[in-house]
Amino acid sequence: KAKELKDEIELIIEQLFRKDEFNHVNFDPNTFGLSLYDPYNNKIDIDSRSEGEKQMISLAMIWALTKVSGYNFPFVIDTPLARLDSIHRSNLVNYYFTKLSNQVIILSTDTEITRDFYSELKPFIETSYTLEFNQEKNNTIINEGYFFDSEVDLAWQM
Repeated sequence: KAKELKDEIELIIEQLFRKDEFNHVNFDPNTFGLSLYDPYNNKIDIDSRSEGEKQMISLAMIWALTKVSGYNFPFVIDTPLARLDSIHRSNLVNYYFTKLSNQVIILSTDTEITRDFYSELKPFIETSYTLEFNQEKNNTIINEGYFFDSEVDLAWQM
């Protein structure tokens, strides 16, 4: 299973990151430690990476563990794109959200999932909701539909 996990982590990291970022991955089956190496075969200090890159490495580990386990877990992911650049955002939308599980709940802000990303995800979406906080009543209203759906879209244009 450890070899299978290592292979999955390598495959997923290749999909999620730019091709020139990492040369290879070492996974220690005894400690479950992960080491990444740059194209010059130098070990990369994971702690020195940006918060977005650390997040993506963690997501890769979670996905690999899930795939190797053979179970299909539901996932809830909160503001997954907030710390990422456009290339990594696109990779998560195209390779992660649509393949992670048969049930993925994404909690996003109105600026994270762009119209383009939403269009790419739409074939995989069963239902979307928008949460709107009402300051006068101090409560949250749940509306069916995403930020881009017609009712919300009209409100933004006014």
